[in-house]
Amino acid sequence: MLLSAFGRQPGARRGSDLTVSAAAGLLHVTGTPSDPEQRPAVLSPHQADALAGSFAALWIGALALTGATSGVTELTKLECLAIATSWAAVQWLYTGVAPSRLGVSVYQPSGVFEAKDGPVYTIIVRDEQWARLREAMGEPEWAGWEIFGSQQGRLDGAELLAPRIAAWLAQHTREEVLDLSLRHRLPFALANRPDQAAALQEQLDGEPDHAQWLYRTTAAPQADTPAPREAIEARAARDPRRPLAGMLVIDVSTVWATPYVGQLLGQLGARVIKIESQRRLDDVRPVITYLDPHADGEADWDRSGGFREVNRGKESVLLDLTTAEGRALLHRLVARADVLLSNLTPGAERARRLGLHEDELWAANPGLVIGRLSAYQPGSQLEGMTGYGYGMLLMCGFGYAGPDRPWSDRSIAYPDPLCATALTLGLLRALEERDHSGRGALVESTLFGVSAALMREFGADRATPAAYEGCLPCQHEEWIAVTCADAGDLAATAEVLRVALDDGDPEAALSEGSRVWDAQSLQVALRQRGVIAERVLDLREVVRGGELTASGQLHVPEGETHLHFASPWVHDGQRIDVRGRAPWLGEHTAAVLAELLAIDAGELRGLQERQVSW
Repeated sequence: MLLSAFGRQPGARRGSDLTVSAAAGLLHVTGTPSDPEQRPAVLSPHQADALAGSFAALWIGALALTGATSGVTELTKLECLAIATSWAAVQWLYTGVAPSRLGVSVYQPSGVFEAKDGPVYTIIVRDEQWARLREAMGEPEWAGWEIFGSQQGRLDGAELLAPRIAAWLAQHTREEVLDLSLRHRLPFALANRPDQAAALQEQLDGEPDHAQWLYRTTAAPQADTPAPREAIEARAARDPRRPLAGMLVIDVSTVWATPYVGQLLGQLGARVIKIESQRRLDDVRPVITYLDPHADGEADWDRSGGFREVNRGKESVLLDLTTAEGRALLHRLVARADVLLSNLTPGAERARRLGLHEDELWAANPGLVIGRLSAYQPGSQLEGMTGYGYGMLLMCGFGYAGPDRPWSDRSIAYPDPLCATALTLGLLRALEERDHSGRGALVESTLFGVSAALMREFGADRATPAAYEGCLPCQHEEWIAVTCADAGDLAATAEVLRVALDDGDPEAALSEGSRVWDAQSLQVALRQRGVIAERVLDLREVVRGGELTASGQLHVPEGETHLHFASPWVHDGQRIDVRGRAPWLGEHTAAVLAELLAIDAGELRGLQERQVSW
């Protein structure tokens, strides 16, 4: 396993976590409008390290299933971290709307507001969530204004909406905001310091060891006979570039993190069938900010860039799991499967209503490995609370910049790929154990738990001290990320900028000197002196600049018309990825039901007439 910042080819530049973040476009979408300097914000001092390490661990775990002992796998931190920016890049690729630094969030209302006793984070993604927020607010007259009646209207009217939301939240304590979030299923979050986040996670999980916050595995209650030796030997004979070939994954999840688990398993060779319903679409199929306006002839639910980014190569089967017949068909598919993925809000009643409780699934297949991702710990007082990666950044302390500093409330949903890799690693370990025991398992992970664990492990107090590390302003509202590893680098930087340093914080002096430079020229000048420096790239530049495209990570999949991100794994010189596009809604229903369940055209028509399928 070879891991580097920007590649190990001759002449590859050195990089720090900060400069990798700048080159990946991540720093361009972080910060807060209330900061007078509008400085890019680093979510975590080891964010590239954490993601690159996660992808390395995943590949090793996948190879363990094949018994592979040879081959060279290369990873770069740039490619690993670029995946965290993928949805922001896809927004521009599909809609032509540039993800603006510190501009209005595409989801409204969104931002950090002050409650009576401290900051809280508010984000509303779907129309139904806006309806529930109106209910929680007591249906104020202004909430019924026509401009706020749609996603686009709330985006256009953000400046009208924000002060009204702020006034309402100011009447409540943080505890009351949490209570309202639970009762009305709203994805609000507290804006916590890292120490507050760790204390809350320890309380929710009942476990002080933060390594245990990544995922929790529960073995199936009944041990089946061990897997036959020939099955283990067959898996060991797989192509190491497709270590999960022959495995079947049923994906009943939505949004980003858990569907991305399905895509990772698909990139590793598994066949992935996504179970959907016309009664409730995947949350990102209809989100306006990701819809391609030029996809003539395609239904709205088939042209969302966000959906396509994390569902490529899957097959779509339509089943209504609220019907007994739909649940029975799901369980027949489960009997053929190796893994099932879901991200329901925890609670046995809802899981049973959809046929997704582990007892029912294991009754259909005792060897099934179940992957379940939720926002907060099952069984805790927050288990029913909705959460997105954006809010989890604030909940877990990623947005905290220090006392009296503005909170970072413009960001990418960094916890989504982090949690996806954590859950996938747990699934691979459970599959390896099942190969010997024949016994299934439930692997549970939470957005909050993973995020809190990584903040505890890689928080600011764990950063390796540098003589200076930060972002300096340049001409044309550009920024440059600079890492001075030692006093020599700092002196060289000051010399290039023609500034004198005193014994205090060097940032003010360096910033004064950098303002007269254009970012590109300063990058060249600093690199010539051996200083690690990287211009903060706009996501459009990341796509157009060619570094990720030249490496093959950013490419147009078969059947697609837009660029998408492949995996960061390059094994023996070959990029690991799924080839095909994301499925149209229900595209594979007839073929999959015929192949796996022997349902013929007449039976399918009956299912459609009864609206069990469509």
